[in-house]
Amino acid sequence: MTVTSACKAPTASPGSFPDQGGKEQIAEKMKAMGDLLAIALACNQTRVFSVMFSGSTASTVYWQVNLTEAHHQLTHDEPGDQPGVQASTVFTMQMFAQLLVSLKGVPEGAGNVLDNCAILASSDTSDGRFHNVRDYPILVAGRAGGYFKYPGIHYRSPTGTESTSNVLLSVLRGAGTNLTQVGGGGGLSTTTCGSIEA
Repeated sequence: MTVTSACKAPTASPGSFPDQGGKEQIAEKMKAMGDLLAIALACNQTRVFSVMFSGSTASTVYWQVNLTEAHHQLTHDEPGDQPGVQASTVFTMQMFAQLLVSLKGVPEGAGNVLDNCAILASSDTSDGRFHNVRDYPILVAGRAGGYFKYPGIHYRSPTGTESTSNVLLSVLRGAGTNLTQVGGGGGLSTTTCGSIEA
């Protein structure tokens, strides 16, 4: 990875985003984080990053979707089909999309920064109410320089028994490692998720 012509200092500091009337400025923070990450990658200041949108037991209130209770508590207590939890999930995915838009907006080589990334996004459970990890949701974004299929695909394990570590191993290989295994114990994987690889 080399410094690209897109490596330019931001025209302004991202500033700070204090709560407004007790409401956290989540979208504004995420936009600033995405823009900074895109510049850091284009300028070869980092090759690895991690973004924790919210902690698994955080008290984040997604007021942007008209909620007044913390997301974590809603996952346990909201009755029925949990429309508030669903709205929170949609908002979270919109913020993830904003990160990807920031990365895609910075040219790099014949494409853009996102084209050269291998990004894994997920949550800590598939169902917060029951702490279920079956049918665990995982998103893989970026083309990893051509390592992943494009356009993207939806893959669901036909047996429901494949280790999610297979996806992690694919992402690590897409990021340029030569690893042949990842994880340990029941999470050990020596097999990639070939269905997402080009």
